[in-house]
Amino acid sequence: MNFSERLRTLRLKAGYTQIELAKMINLNSQGAYGKYERGVGTPLPDDEPLCLPKRLKQLRLQLLFNRKQLQTM
Repeated sequence: MNFSERLRTLRLKAGYTQIELAKMINLNSQGAYGKYERGVGTPLPDDEPLCLPKRLKQLRLQLLFNRKQLQTM
C-alpha cells in the first residue's frame, strides 16, 4: 500500500472527512488535501512550517497513537 492509499485508509478508519483533516493539518482547502490522497500532491520541503509528514506526526502524538498502532489499523 502506498502513501496516498494508506493516508486515505487511516482517515476513513478514524472517521474524518477530507475537509476536517485538511483543517487539522492546516491546509487551506479540501482540494489540497485530496491531492495527497490521489497521489498527485507531494509533501512540502522539510524547511516549510506546514510540512505534511511533520504535521501528521504531531497529530499522531496529540491523539496518543504510536507508529505500531497505526500500522495495524
